[in-house]
Amino acid sequence: RRAKYESSAASVKIPRIGYSFYKTPSSQATRCASLALTAGIRHLDIATQYGSNRDIATSLKRYLDVGVSGLHIDNDVETVDVLERLELARQSGE
Repeated sequence: RRAKYESSAASVKIPRIGYSFYKTPSSQATRCASLALTAGIRHLDIATQYGSNRDIATSLKRYLDVGVSGLHIDNDVETVDVLERLELARQSGE
């Protein structure tokens, strides 16, 4: 049985599944952060050298202030399909 979290040396639980912003264009970082948070991702790989921290912070602030409902995502067909698949997978326990 695998743990859903990894423990660090400081006994901090870190989710095994995350989203990396490496090579994510700054122009897409806000939307990508919103999608990741909406999908249930809580482990975000960010770094100053990625150049998108300010854009990611926009989504994080909305999420912390309002919750998932405050995140703005362009609901194009591809996005809706991905979110529906994630919800089905979550419901089936995958």
